[in-house]
Amino acid sequence: MAGGSLYFSPRSRADLKSLPREAREAVLGDLESLCAVGVLPPPARVKKLKGAGGAYRLRTGDYRSIFRIRDGRIYVIRIVPRKELERSLAGLWGG
Repeated sequence: MAGGSLYFSPRSRADLKSLPREAREAVLGDLESLCAVGVLPPPARVKKLKGAGGAYRLRTGDYRSIFRIRDGRIYVIRIVPRKELERSLAGLWGG
């Protein structure tokens, strides 16, 4: 998937805009490097989420990016603080 594309949901764009500048730059850098090198095999900071229909999470400091991979593209669903991850996942998938 080297050289893949990165797409943001409207909600993830709002999440990104609400982050402090340093955190926003770090999250964007991690997501862009994920596109550049591909996801498989996943880096240590990427984990597949159980019961979330093939979604993954990327750990960047105190923030978590939730994304899916389809047709060589990364679709970012949410970017949330670590403490809100469980609640955000429950809201997305009713868990």
